[in-house]
Amino acid sequence: YFFQAEYGIRCRDGTAVQTCALQICFVPLAAGGWIDSVEYGTELIKNGADKLVINTIAYTAPELVTKLSIKFGAQCIVG
Repeated sequence: YFFQAEYGIRCRDGTAVQTCALQICFVPLAAGGWIDSVEYGTELIKNGADKLVINTIAYTAPELVTKLSIKFGAQCIVG
């Protein structure tokens, strides 16, 4: 939310994460919001996120949290 509000960037394809990772952010980066598939989580990680922030899906789709944890490791998932 901070990144979105500060820089006016809101997108679903991971480019905001990539922009932040390459140009603005020099610390580990956590990304989240609308993570509704393993594919989107993978895209965020490929674009520079170090961690995936989950919230609603922990309650609505716990099986997705399990899949993300298996693919990226439990240390990558924060809620």
